[in-house]
Amino acid sequence: MCEMRRILALPDGCPTATAGVVLPGGREVVTGLANGDVYKWDIGEGSHERVFGGRSRISAIDMSGGTLLVSAKEGPLLTIDAASYSTETLREWSQSTSSRVWKCAWLGGGRAVMTSTYGGIYVYEREPDGMWAHSQLHGHTHSVFAVGVHSEDIMATGDWLGRIVVWERRNGAHTASAAGVPGMSGAVEALVWADERTLAGIDANGLIRLFEFDAATGRWTTAYELDVAAGQGTSMHLTDDKKTLLASTQAEVVQVDLETLRWKTLPLEGVVSIYSAGDSAYVIAGDGMYALPIEPIEESPDMVEYKHVKVSLIGHTGVGKSTLCSTMSKTAPRPQVGVDSIRSTFGRRIWTLRIGSGRRADARQVTLHDHGGQKSVLPTLLPAAEDSDMVLALFRRTDRSTFDAACENLTRLRTKRYNGEASRVLIATHADHDLEDVTDDDMRRAVENFNASGFLSINAKTEDGAEAVRKLFDDAGLWNRASKVVKSERNRAVEVALDYWENVEGKSVLNHDDIKSMTKDLAGTAVPEAHLAYLLKSMDRRGLLTYYSEIGQVVLNDSDHDRVRSGIPMLADRHNGVVEADKIDLEYGSSRYAGPVLSALKSSGACIECRDRLVFPHLLRDGPVDVPDGFKKQLQSPMFSEVLAFNAKGVDASELIRAAAALNLPCVDATRTGALFASEGGASLYYSVVSTDNPLGAPRTQIEYRVGGTRRVFCEALADEFTTVARRLGGPEILLGTVPQVSA
Repeated sequence: MCEMRRILALPDGCPTATAGVVLPGGREVVTGLANGDVYKWDIGEGSHERVFGGRSRISAIDMSGGTLLVSAKEGPLLTIDAASYSTETLREWSQSTSSRVWKCAWLGGGRAVMTSTYGGIYVYEREPDGMWAHSQLHGHTHSVFAVGVHSEDIMATGDWLGRIVVWERRNGAHTASAAGVPGMSGAVEALVWADERTLAGIDANGLIRLFEFDAATGRWTTAYELDVAAGQGTSMHLTDDKKTLLASTQAEVVQVDLETLRWKTLPLEGVVSIYSAGDSAYVIAGDGMYALPIEPIEESPDMVEYKHVKVSLIGHTGVGKSTLCSTMSKTAPRPQVGVDSIRSTFGRRIWTLRIGSGRRADARQVTLHDHGGQKSVLPTLLPAAEDSDMVLALFRRTDRSTFDAACENLTRLRTKRYNGEASRVLIATHADHDLEDVTDDDMRRAVENFNASGFLSINAKTEDGAEAVRKLFDDAGLWNRASKVVKSERNRAVEVALDYWENVEGKSVLNHDDIKSMTKDLAGTAVPEAHLAYLLKSMDRRGLLTYYSEIGQVVLNDSDHDRVRSGIPMLADRHNGVVEADKIDLEYGSSRYAGPVLSALKSSGACIECRDRLVFPHLLRDGPVDVPDGFKKQLQSPMFSEVLAFNAKGVDASELIRAAAALNLPCVDATRTGALFASEGGASLYYSVVSTDNPLGAPRTQIEYRVGGTRRVFCEALADEFTTVARRLGGPEILLGTVPQVSA
């Protein structure tokens, strides 16, 4: 049970805290009080110092770069150095009801904003002579109670009538955006940005709304509304990962998971502001400060349709992945032929195991993701296995090369699970053969060296082998942390939208805007961006579609997609990992899937774009670089050359290629240990990497580079940039006592 714990209590007789900010490091907090004083508190010791003495209720505090911005209801507006307590006054104290100060915030770049009565919004900017000048923005006619800053160039304000205005800064001045925001049902009390297209607000009634900018219409829309609060809204905060929204009222704290849209309330009176650090939040209230653990919000059991886990099978072709899946699901892909005839998997094949009725809350489902095992393709598919609950790395016990490949794949596989590391199990197939090229001792060592949970030897064709793998699911405790499929109108709306695009429009490559527009038009339900991504990830995990989250595109399952997904790396393999974009376009340009597949390969790092060519680091050959005759003369007498030595076991070839590609030269050739980047008639960059293990000392890596060309200034800049990159990747450098060679 998540509980708030008071970690700082204001002394008896101390005026109520009305505003506050936690200082960097989380050890100190600054609070503004109802009597106009500002205090800094040591959270651990409870000691305090008065920073400023005023005479009007503090209405807001913000901080940037060690400087506090403080506003009081009747003034002043001032800056306070958090260390020395020195102050500067931007606006004097006034008792006029027409000049109340409601909120203030830093805008960045030495600028600040303050809001007031009768639509008053004032932007303050420090002039060259050190004085503060201000200008007024005109967009409201009633008191502006809320201001939310996204960046130096974008902010939003909200007023007493519930109107929200987005401001954009261009040519040094803020102007109201023509794209209107729907607004709130009552006075807007706080605003916070998730990104430049997502804005959240809370009003005086405690109503929370999430607004999103619709690029298709050029307007803001209400994507989500939550009306569960009992008190008047006071503040809002978004955690650094942009996944959790924390809103406060005079009666409680409301936590909203923006991915799942689950929420919960925690009673606490007089909350004025919230700040987060990692998986905890600091809640500043009238009587002190509280610590709030940010924990996952569980869905009520009656809303759960079933639980599911994702199990990925990786391994080279022929190790028995599809055979095992067929045996476990008792479904042969070619009826009356049997598992012996199963063909090689291209892309990904999904096998579904259902446990239970499918209609009860305790019903369970396992999706087996059988990833294609071609040597050139598998590394490009590994990112799709990163969010698995369990990874089975298969190899033939009778073939040591497949065992070595399985161990290598485990080292390449990262994990992105929110609830801990995925279980990784080595599965030895063909255990019924007398030949054992891989022993139990080999597998025990692999478990220790490659972060595996254990190993298992099975015959993938038998039910005994399938049952042994099923037992792994329970032994590993997968069901204790399984994902849940929840009964939801938004989930249903997305399903309706996908069905429309596929079966009515015949479209199988979609982006977020396609799906969002149809959920609204067909199902009448708006789906927030973060929640849509969450639902699509869930559908991908269940094998219903392929979701390329990095590029925000969905591919509905299709055999042609799997062919392209496998074919592009296989084509690159035939060209030793360096292939011209024109060749890929000639082979696959007519397919609707080439675009999303290539974009996904680039975003995952599986391939690197170098002008008109693509480099696939995992497909590069061993050996020296081929240097065409046209570049040899340039490089034999380079304008700049140097040998850099590092105390390192090696340098990541893909990172070196990626950095060299950023220098905007075409890649002529590349291998695992070197590359040539050059343009006809321009500059040439050649480098080679040699790594050695020294049994008597530290390992060593040397990077030699040569830069040739005719334009000295350009070549010098190229050499400087590459040297900087090499040193960043190489780490601690060994001084060889050499100097760069410079030609006459």
